[in-house]
Amino acid sequence: MVSKQKMQNYEHILTNIRKSKTIGVVDFHKLPAAQAQSIRYGLHNIAKIHLCGKKIIIKALNNISKEKENIEKLFIKKQDEKDEVKIPGVIYSDIGPFELFKKIQKQKSVLFARAGDIAQDDIIIPKGDTNLPPGPAISDLKNLKIKSAIKGQKITILEDKLLIKKGDTIDAKSAEMLMKLSIKPMKIVLNLKKCYNDNIIYDKAILSINIDEYKNKINDICKNSFNLAYNIDYPVSIILKFKITEASQQAKNLAVEANIINKDTIEFLLQKAHLQNTMLNSQIQN
Repeated sequence: MVSKQKMQNYEHILTNIRKSKTIGVVDFHKLPAAQAQSIRYGLHNIAKIHLCGKKIIIKALNNISKEKENIEKLFIKKQDEKDEVKIPGVIYSDIGPFELFKKIQKQKSVLFARAGDIAQDDIIIPKGDTNLPPGPAISDLKNLKIKSAIKGQKITILEDKLLIKKGDTIDAKSAEMLMKLSIKPMKIVLNLKKCYNDNIIYDKAILSINIDEYKNKINDICKNSFNLAYNIDYPVSIILKFKITEASQQAKNLAVEANIINKDTIEFLLQKAHLQNTMLNSQIQN
């Protein structure tokens, strides 16, 4: 028999899917409770987040697929490793999927590293003073090949040190030293796996595209394409429009230079004659 709590969760999901423009699947895996609560609060004006089981999500999406085309593809039972959702939840919003992704990214937190974590970026110990007092820390730094010296009552790092490369596993000694130095190298954010909006599924690879940068690239491509087509006289409507204007101006200039009289050149020829007359009178008077 289905429990009352599961039925309430199911009805809650259905209700929010029906009334929301954008629906996403999120993964709470490795997201500490404090950060999860902070993210929920940070997004509460634009989105609702509901933590629930995989079966309930799949059932709700399949049930509502007649009302929202393709939405059942948002979360499928058999997933690739890259798409796997270990602790699933659903996020609902009325803003677009790209804007929602950007808003979530702004809720990013930083944490101390733990032994076994994978470095998300190069972890560098910066040159400068620390709050570490002289003592065992000197040996710990030396073991990690971090050059240091005692300056007054504190330890100073003498030069920048690449401690862990991006993608490498953080060992226990490095994690302990990072904590002592108050360095928090681990960035954590709610993992938005996919979004549904207007019958289209957007995966994380698409959502993470920098829209402004993408627009600038498209603009550059358009400009370069136009310049190339213009320079090789490529006969398409947008190029022909400018080429005809250019040819017309060149023909008018040539006609004026050759003193050919017509309705397009008469005004310029009169101005030319007037200027020449003025210059001639000036020379005679001198």
